[in-house]
Amino acid sequence: MKKIILVVLVSMLGFSVGTAQTFSDNATNQEVQNTGMKSQLEIDLNMRSLLIQFENNNNNTREYLESLSDNVHQILQFGDEMTDKARYTILVNRAINDPSVEINVNIFGRLTETFWALLDYQGSTTPIPALAEARLDTYKEFYNAIKDISGEETARNYILPTISIWRNCSYNGLVPSRTDETLDFWYDPQQAGKMYNAMAEVNHEDAKQFLKEYLRYDCDSAYPSYPQESIQEIKDFFSSFATSGQLAAKDAQELQDFVLGIIEEKGTEN
Repeated sequence: MKKIILVVLVSMLGFSVGTAQTFSDNATNQEVQNTGMKSQLEIDLNMRSLLIQFENNNNNTREYLESLSDNVHQILQFGDEMTDKARYTILVNRAINDPSVEINVNIFGRLTETFWALLDYQGSTTPIPALAEARLDTYKEFYNAIKDISGEETARNYILPTISIWRNCSYNGLVPSRTDETLDFWYDPQQAGKMYNAMAEVNHEDAKQFLKEYLRYDCDSAYPSYPQESIQEIKDFFSSFATSGQLAAKDAQELQDFVLGIIEEKGTEN
């Protein structure tokens, strides 16, 4: 598997010996000792140029997900009868094949192609089976490699939610946003829990921090209307959220208390 990964990355991203030599001796030595996914991602200039676009945009981490959301919203216009899987496939193909899409959606497409190639998937023309059915340890290895390259913030805010999209073949329930109903976080707690659980299985603490950051952002942007909502509604939401996976169940109470704490904090500002 390790040798296959190396061959696929070499052919897909145009890796060359000359390119590798532009990196530090440390990276080159690691490649010699280990031909796994991590070392290959670290020494590939094309992957590095992709990730640096994330790093340079960390002052506005919502932009990436919002750009995906905008495209999902367009796809939703095809009709309610379309499944999440079909919408996902359309967006992946659009991101990969349409040069006119926004850069962030193009990044999503490139990441998708890269992970698909790492799996050496030769079956269907659709990326759905390879991404959704990959082993959990493969997702973890991919996430940790990028985290080592570009740091925790880039990995947590961009790669972790992207992996959740891949694993669920859906965008719904990814982040809380009252201004964008197409993501259906507050409207579908079980789906929100499912998306969270997929991230938490890859990296538990990073997933928790990611969601708390977005819960804080959503509560802050919705104030003062949000604190007037029923406390029981919030409790009911997280009770349903907890049914979507082992880690979603484990963290539901903590996340609920976090939201209620924000509401109490907002109430004291009056």
